[in-house]
Amino acid sequence: MNRTCLLSYLILTASMLFNGISNGQEYSYLQYITKDGLAGLTVHGISQDNSGFLWLATDAGLSRFDGKQFHNFTVADGLPSNEIFFTFCDSENKLWISCFKNALCYYYKGKIYNQHNDSFLKTLKMPSHLRGMAETEDGRLLIIFQEGTYVLSGGKRKNTIFVPRVQYANSILQSLQLARMQGDFPNIFLPPAVRTFARDTISYHASRKTGHSYTYMLCNDRAMILTGSDTTKSISIPYPNLLLKKFYNDSIVVMSSTLAGVQFYDFKNRRFIRDYLPRTRVQDFFEDSEGNFWFSTKGTGLLRLGRAPFVHYAFGPPERPFAAYQIFLRNKQIYVVTEAGRYWRFPQSRKSVAGEPLPLIKPSETAAGFDKLKLQPNTMLHFYDAHISDIVCPLPAPLGLVKTAFYYQDTVLLACFDAVYRFDIKGQRMLDTIFSKRATCATKLQNTIYIGALDGLYTFRDDSLHYLGLESPLLSNRISTIVNGDDGILWIGTYEGGVAGICNGKVQVSLNKKNCGLSSDVCQCLFPDGNFLWVGTEKGINKIDIKAPKPKVVARYDMADGLRSDNIKSLFVDGDIVYAGTQDGITCFDQSRVPLHGPCNILFTRIVVGGQTVDLESGEDLSIAHARNHIRFEYAGLSFASAGNIVYRYRLQGLSEEWFSTDQTFLDYPALPSGAYTLQIKAVNKFGDASKILEKRFTIEPLLWERRGVQALAAGILVAVTGLMFQLRFRSVRKKDQEQQLLQRKMATLEQKALRAQMNPHFIFNCLNSIQHFVITNDVRGANFYLSRFASLVRSTLEHAALMYIRLSAEIDYLTSYLELEQMQSPSAFQYSIHIDPSIDIHQVSVPSMLLQPFLENAIKHGVSRLPSGGLITLELRKNPDEKTMTCTITDNGPGIHNLARKNTQGHIPRGTSITQERIEILNQVLETGRIEVQTRNTFDDNTGTSVILILPILNYSEEWKQTQTL
Repeated sequence: MNRTCLLSYLILTASMLFNGISNGQEYSYLQYITKDGLAGLTVHGISQDNSGFLWLATDAGLSRFDGKQFHNFTVADGLPSNEIFFTFCDSENKLWISCFKNALCYYYKGKIYNQHNDSFLKTLKMPSHLRGMAETEDGRLLIIFQEGTYVLSGGKRKNTIFVPRVQYANSILQSLQLARMQGDFPNIFLPPAVRTFARDTISYHASRKTGHSYTYMLCNDRAMILTGSDTTKSISIPYPNLLLKKFYNDSIVVMSSTLAGVQFYDFKNRRFIRDYLPRTRVQDFFEDSEGNFWFSTKGTGLLRLGRAPFVHYAFGPPERPFAAYQIFLRNKQIYVVTEAGRYWRFPQSRKSVAGEPLPLIKPSETAAGFDKLKLQPNTMLHFYDAHISDIVCPLPAPLGLVKTAFYYQDTVLLACFDAVYRFDIKGQRMLDTIFSKRATCATKLQNTIYIGALDGLYTFRDDSLHYLGLESPLLSNRISTIVNGDDGILWIGTYEGGVAGICNGKVQVSLNKKNCGLSSDVCQCLFPDGNFLWVGTEKGINKIDIKAPKPKVVARYDMADGLRSDNIKSLFVDGDIVYAGTQDGITCFDQSRVPLHGPCNILFTRIVVGGQTVDLESGEDLSIAHARNHIRFEYAGLSFASAGNIVYRYRLQGLSEEWFSTDQTFLDYPALPSGAYTLQIKAVNKFGDASKILEKRFTIEPLLWERRGVQALAAGILVAVTGLMFQLRFRSVRKKDQEQQLLQRKMATLEQKALRAQMNPHFIFNCLNSIQHFVITNDVRGANFYLSRFASLVRSTLEHAALMYIRLSAEIDYLTSYLELEQMQSPSAFQYSIHIDPSIDIHQVSVPSMLLQPFLENAIKHGVSRLPSGGLITLELRKNPDEKTMTCTITDNGPGIHNLARKNTQGHIPRGTSITQERIEILNQVLETGRIEVQTRNTFDDNTGTSVILILPILNYSEEWKQTQTL
């Protein structure tokens, strides 16, 4: 729908009626022209098929309309001619088309069939232009020409007979009962008693059933004749230049071939009751299944009138009507304030009678001035751009243009473009300036003046100005209007934040798009109405239930319903009658007659797979080869009252379970994965009513490699090859790993032997020094005892040299022999003790051979040997709580490791100690379980004594394990 075209059309109509300044009134129509997609501006006929689409016969092709988009058909699509006269839809949903060329065609399932592509139509001879079509109650199709009538019956209506006009009286036509019809019909279809009123010149007749009787309308080019089954009663109504006539309820719709519009004639009360589109050549009138009126015209396109006709009042010059900024009621007169401070008035509209639109009433201009301002005391009036002289005559106008005026106690509060002033009416002087910035509105409530500005809301009280925008961000928006509610709440309209309700300077209520469903947060006018608040926005009118637990919009009105514009400037509600001011005047409607819900339907218009259109009527699931994996769904939501304001919700099961929204009328899937899918889609109209879910199932066939058999075979081969490769690789890696482990073990063993080989000479050297000492001192007995002990120790050393690990019992014996030898050669006697945790089985636990001896040696050489006497060395073995390790603690009461470190200025590290540290590092690399840890600290608080703590893994000893430790 083209809004510019609608405005132009109504202005053109008004300019035809009035010259200069006009104050016209007319119903508010929606107009569709070629810019909106209509095939041609001259529309000969309108019909609706069984699916709900409107079909428009134009001078430039055939148009199908879904309420939002036109789909046009021309000779390129199979029409014999682009000039279409009328269409007729039969019970099979075939749309028969009458065109200028002497040929017959029909549209069915997305395709036009004509005499070139339909074998049945080839057999039909067209004697002249088609006059009419009808379908009988038993399903026969009648194709009517001036020369005679085709009767189509049987399966797919392939049985055809032609009845010449001269044989009508003795043919089967007399017994046929018509169910639906379009065009002109011969008199043979009239009851015999009625034919006496139908001369041979009668070109049209129609019937209307009331109870068990019929009313017949017979027309020629000069008059209408109404008659019932009782032929003694008839009415003749002279009406020249008749163009189209049809029944509508208890009226007859009459159109003339001249510029007379459409008139409704009440044949019961014998009077004309309605007049639509005067000065317009109307070609056809049609009421759709939703109750909307459609008017096809000659040269001005298609017009729609809603189910509840809206009346529009225009003020000022037709080329640029005045905007309406304020509406109020006084003395049963509706007053309208327009641009330049002009006042207009017309009688208060009465509630519309059921089935009838609001009456059209001509408005008149009335003088402006203070007397009009006094009509609305204590009420803020919007003027937008009026001079003070236009509002309060004869006061001069030295100030800026006035936005609003508020009259109270002989004082006028004026909100202007540059400031807010107070004027004394009696003294005709300016009292003061209370706000020195640009204001949008100003009103007074009790002792407080509220001022709306570009940066928010201000209050003025006791000569003090206070800015409320600091207390609430909502009140820092541009203010558009302020009205006092019925419940003590002051309602504030803003340009960005919706509506605020304040009480005692605090925001109590916030209404916006998000929390209550406003159509826009740009709110330009407000009108409190008991439990409701009416809000005029840039996107229509919203009626909000403010008494609900959670305020919400309960009704919306926009151009789809009949408003002249969605940009609402002012509002006034008088019972059920709503007056809405716009940039082009006022639109008036009865809200009780405007539907809040409407039917909504959805259907596929086309499905294209791989570039080829599929049959929509088959109902079968689609199976799509992967080579044609491109599917496009085209659909239409049918809700003419929504005027194209339809949202579609859809999901593609098999791809996603999530619902998505779109306003497009197609979905395109160019490359879906193989699998089964179900498209679900529904339409939601402007009222929020949803259609039934439309479904289409389809399957994308798998590629060769995606088929289960091929996948199973490929998987088997892949598993076999992978298993073989894995096995070969595993063997290779395992072999290399075993070789590397063996090599590392050999290297570690060799390193252990090398370290022991370094340590054993060191120990032997120390023992020989001791023997030398006994020989020098001539202690033969001591030398013999020492030699026997030394021989035993050397034998144990040689036995243990080839082993990495020995039994703990053997290690204890070895250490005991060593300590006895050291005790014998020590100049200062020392004592030693060995304590073993009873829970440690010394015969089943193994330790690294000769690991502890270097630590005992250090305890002797660097510990107790430095004491004059009383040296003590203890060795303690204790199993830890984890049952996997044991702690070996070697303690002496010597000078202490830290004291020795201070004396050892050269940083010398004993050779035995360094060798032992290297052994521990290598053992930690070789050990499969646990690791060896060493800690050294002072024994006593005075930094004397040394304790060496070793954490050793508990290794179970066995002969087999012993063999693995021997190289």
